[in-house]
Amino acid sequence: MSVREMSGLEKIERLKKIIAERKNGSNWFYLIINHIDPDSLAAAFGMKHLLKRLGVERVRILFVGEAGHEQNVFIIYGMDLRANMTKLSEVVAGFTDKDIFVLLDSSSPQDGRLKDSGAMGKFVPLIIIDHHRSDNHEEETDDNFIWIEDRGSCASMIVELLEQISFDFHEKTDDDLPILLALGIYGDTSQLVYADQADVAAYGKIINYCDGDRLQAFVNYPVSSAFVEALQAALNNRVEQGSIVVTSVGLISSANQAHIAQIADEQIRRSGITLAIVWGWLDGKILYISARSADSTAPLSEFLHSRFGGNGGAKLLPGGRVSSGGAQIAWDAGVINSPASLPHLLKAIEAWVNNRVFNYQQ
Repeated sequence: MSVREMSGLEKIERLKKIIAERKNGSNWFYLIINHIDPDSLAAAFGMKHLLKRLGVERVRILFVGEAGHEQNVFIIYGMDLRANMTKLSEVVAGFTDKDIFVLLDSSSPQDGRLKDSGAMGKFVPLIIIDHHRSDNHEEETDDNFIWIEDRGSCASMIVELLEQISFDFHEKTDDDLPILLALGIYGDTSQLVYADQADVAAYGKIINYCDGDRLQAFVNYPVSSAFVEALQAALNNRVEQGSIVVTSVGLISSANQAHIAQIADEQIRRSGITLAIVWGWLDGKILYISARSADSTAPLSEFLHSRFGGNGGAKLLPGGRVSSGGAQIAWDAGVINSPASLPHLLKAIEAWVNNRVFNYQQ
């Protein structure tokens, strides 16, 4: 029987058995996340908590990427998580064959996001927990724990495991963990809009352990003036034809590129909009496009590939109603010497993007 088909009790018993057979008191359990968002953070810190409760002392969370989104930054520093996370690139050289690897919110140790860390191909995960179906992962055997299932959130899967140890949050360091788990589910399901029944059930259970006021503070995280400026630019620059909206935040620092995706998320939620394209010119060098589609008859990945080339891609969000994707295109105009030239350069990019979206002919 695969892990996915097991009951919650059977899952935790399988996990306990595998951990008991591998822990020896001196080896490390490395929990690896290859991106940072509330769901991956919740999965990592929830799994660390679970392993500690199961008697594993040497646990480290290793991460790839940057916080980017302002909510991610607010969570990391508001919960003081950074002190308990280590960049994967700083540790990979010390991996040994005695170490145990746990891959969370991802299913493939060959994921391209691991490339810059030097870890691609350097570890074989004993435990994989991911909420996106994939064919590119380790084979499930009697000696590993691979749970991959279509869900809105990986955090909801961790909540199911934690339920089997009676949500044992009793240490001071556990204070924010239920909140983090709730944020993981809430965020990755777009405020439960794309949650499935299991996500809703997990959220309903973990919310009982949350301080409501503190949870609300992380949901209504503060935004920077840079985001407000990007949002205002997008509202001013939008072009709409039928159910399609295309807009731009203009020239933007790569440090703020997450704003582009945030705005795309908001645009697709508008009534009557089935395709939202938001772009920005990162540091005057990269045309960064974020796209959202609610049109199930036209795969977003094919749309992006045909309009913007091989650097475009997309995936279906949980719930099967909205696709999320984007593209990156080298677009270096050299040094922008004159402020007077910038509007003309942006107009040229705007015309190109709008033409590719609205007037494309193969």
